[in-house]
Amino acid sequence: NLIEKYDAIILPSMMPKMLEEGWPETIVPAPYFGGIGENGALALREFAEAGGTIIAIDQAVQYAINALNLPIRNVLEKMPPKDFYIPGSILRVNVDPNHPITWGAEPEESIWFQRSGALAIDKGTVLAHYPSGNVLQSGWMLDPQAQLNGRTALCEIPYGKGQVICFSFNPIYRAQAHNTYKLVFNAIFRAGMK
Repeated sequence: NLIEKYDAIILPSMMPKMLEEGWPETIVPAPYFGGIGENGALALREFAEAGGTIIAIDQAVQYAINALNLPIRNVLEKMPPKDFYIPGSILRVNVDPNHPITWGAEPEESIWFQRSGALAIDKGTVLAHYPSGNVLQSGWMLDPQAQLNGRTALCEIPYGKGQVICFSFNPIYRAQAHNTYKLVFNAIFRAGMK
């Protein structure tokens, strides 16, 4: 009954296996071991279907895709580092500033990309995408340009009466991403308004 207590649930940037299984009991004390598990995934599905908002950040997007069977895919998921590698750089994205989640954003924004994702979506609303041409603003990347061009960086996917918001980058990385904080706050605020 998560919908009775919460408007939005944020899945932090963690590897899908860590979200699902968590740390083992031998490493951390009770009640902190374990992960979301199948019961937790079911509870998340029920929450969104009933009208809740799930906000998946960076690596957690892959968990959301798998656990919620979302109609999107991360085109970088199985790409080896020799073919695509950005260890931590600032990239350019084009934003739709007219959507409630992107209010206050500029039509072109900078994001932090560190082994992040690039999405292809079958259903939903693209809120930010990687434009054609050079997206690198600061840092370096191993020839990924073709993999990013036109791909989605931020989207909203309808799910029952609710939605799943997927940030395929980390908008709150180490308290440095001041220009993208607002996107997370907008997503939380919008969830509370429904």
